[in-house]
Amino acid sequence: MKVISTKEAIKYLKNGKTIIFPTETSYGLGCDATNQEAVDKIFKIKGRRGDKPLLVVVPTVEMAREWLEWTPLVEKLAEKYWPGALTIVSK
Repeated sequence: MKVISTKEAIKYLKNGKTIIFPTETSYGLGCDATNQEAVDKIFKIKGRRGDKPLLVVVPTVEMAREWLEWTPLVEKLAEKYWPGALTIVSK
């Protein structure tokens, strides 16, 4: 495994590559979630069925609104806890 800088990781992601990154409890696989070929590669690497969703991490509430089914409950939770350590599971 090659250790790379954040700048290099961003370049890899923009070019449709997959990266491995540490989290608090394990390692994660990452790609540009807006690149379907890169997402398909993650499914293939993990041997994951297409009907089992992947985690998507976004930097802003605005981007979360684009990606989630934004309901009144999600709005209430986002207003109360974000920014902060809250994961919302939604469609």
